Amino acid sequence: MELTSGQEALIEELKSKYVPEIESILFPEQREKFEQSIQDGLSLRKAFKSMALTTQQKAELSATMKTVPKGALFAALTPEQKKEVFMNKKEMFMPTPEEIAEKIKIGMESKAMYAPDAPGSETALTPDEIAEKVKLGFEKKKEFMPSIEEIKEKISAKMEALTE
Repeated sequence: MELTSGQEALIEELKSKYVPEIESILFPEQREKFEQSIQDGLSLRKAFKSMALTTQQKAELSATMKTVPKGALFAALTPEQKKEVFMNKKEMFMPTPEEIAEKIKIGMESKAMYAPDAPGSETALTPDEIAEKVKLGFEKKKEFMPSIEEIKEKISAKMEALTE
């Protein structure tokens, strides 16, 4: 995203204040994993989910994230930049087929552990079969889902209609 120097300064100010706070909550090896996750393009949420955090760390991170003044940053963005942030944010929070399959697998394993002789367990799909179905479902959904560009065009058209 193209940012003005004022917007870049605001982002740097937020980074210099809140990133050290976040990093102070993490253990050294978690800090390294966090930094690598962010460099790899993961959202904060996904970076935190990829780490084994203690209950206390989760609470401290939650409290820290609540103090970040998102409104000031969002207010500094132009309408075009806000659209871009919205589109990127939407994609960041969508779970991947792999994440869904992993949650299903964990759920199935815990269910099997507590109820190994449950009715229908012998005909149930395996976690790998379910993962494949989830992937196919996502691929099918993409065929009918509008692209980011199409959504941006619709938003732009509606914004122009409202300003006229």
